Amino acid sequence: MVCVTYCVGGLKITNTTAQAFAEKSPLVVISGAPGLNERHHNPLLHHKVRDFDRQLNIFRHLTVAATDLIDVENGCCEIDRVLAATVRHKQPVYIELPRDLTETLCSCSGNPSPPAQASNPDALREALTEATQRLTGAQRPVLLADIEIQRFDLQKPLLQFLEASGIPFATTPLSKSTLCEDHPLFLGVYEGAVGKKQARQAVEQSDCLLMLSAFMTDINLGIFTAKLVQALTISSSSE
Repeated sequence: MVCVTYCVGGLKITNTTAQAFAEKSPLVVISGAPGLNERHHNPLLHHKVRDFDRQLNIFRHLTVAATDLIDVENGCCEIDRVLAATVRHKQPVYIELPRDLTETLCSCSGNPSPPAQASNPDALREALTEATQRLTGAQRPVLLADIEIQRFDLQKPLLQFLEASGIPFATTPLSKSTLCEDHPLFLGVYEGAVGKKQARQAVEQSDCLLMLSAFMTDINLGIFTAKLVQALTISSSSE
């Protein structure tokens, strides 16, 4: 969480907020703002850029959810909605609070936040069955773990799965050190032709590559030198 002042502080962290969005890093940005009573007749206040909503609108493009707490009756619901979004998506959110409302008690008379999306049980069962069949039938299965494993705190259950199945694993540059690199099943960091030969050969010669939350970016793919056969991969992510 980071708390900033209006514009002079908020606009300075747009770059870091955007990068947190790109790399799925949860962040809560709370910014002060001019009071509602100060906005009548659109006065020129210090550090205001064009209009009072400019900073809010900028952060709408850099976050997974953004709100300004100008509606006292719905303030609690808005806070819950925004915080739920950063927990669900592991990306930044933005909350803006006018300074003349900082000590105002808020309520939640509006609709509560929508429930978290649930998986389709039939589709999930079918996907798990097919993935299990492909993994158990493979001669050279490999698991490629990326950054969402760390974001969603899945290191321990994933390691338990790997040890139970005996499937070797690699990580990406973005997820380096997410899993123990001293583990006997660890192959190395995979990054296409840029990375070490052992990891590259194991991943690219696998007849069933299980990619968990893999970000197919230029860096993770070794400046697009990766040679992955889509028909031999199983891909899963939070999206």
